[in-house]
Amino acid sequence: MAQRVLESAANDGKRIDLAYLLTLGRAATTLERERSLGLISEVHAGLEGTKEADRDRLAWATLCQSLFATAEFRYLD
Repeated sequence: MAQRVLESAANDGKRIDLAYLLTLGRAATTLERERSLGLISEVHAGLEGTKEADRDRLAWATLCQSLFATAEFRYLD
């Protein structure tokens, strides 16, 4: 899913909305978008020394996994 999100949207805001749409059926709120950007930046920074493409993929995979772990995903109508 992370690879799909990376390839399907041109910028991080649109990627976050796509990730939310694919997992929760809706766009991210402003607060969710800010927190998601923070998570992506934190993971990206923690992977210093890793190839840029791998860092991007792993950071977005972490966001996608966190969305699958939400209570909202587990109880989606």
